[in-house]
Amino acid sequence: MTSSRVRRRNTKPPYARDGRMVGYALLDGQAEPDPDSGLYKRRVFFLLPHDRDSLPGGLYREGAPGEAVDPRTIEVKKVGEKTPRSQSGPAAITGSRS
Repeated sequence: MTSSRVRRRNTKPPYARDGRMVGYALLDGQAEPDPDSGLYKRRVFFLLPHDRDSLPGGLYREGAPGEAVDPRTIEVKKVGEKTPRSQSGPAAITGSRS
């Protein structure tokens, strides 16, 4: 996850990085832009080419990047949480090593 600063609150944020965007925050009508820049700050969720979903046997076969959170814990205006699932992968939950 990263934050993105955008000009409009109701359009898809631009994403020009490696990997793919998998979600972004929708801002309501009460969201206010930064008074200095005039831009809205939004959460953007993404997966990189070396993440577990694309390379199950790769760098994050066990473990995860420091910023990884369990997508099931993400809620509006709430920071996502780290869980055994997000930090260690499915093997941490099931006890299997695939």
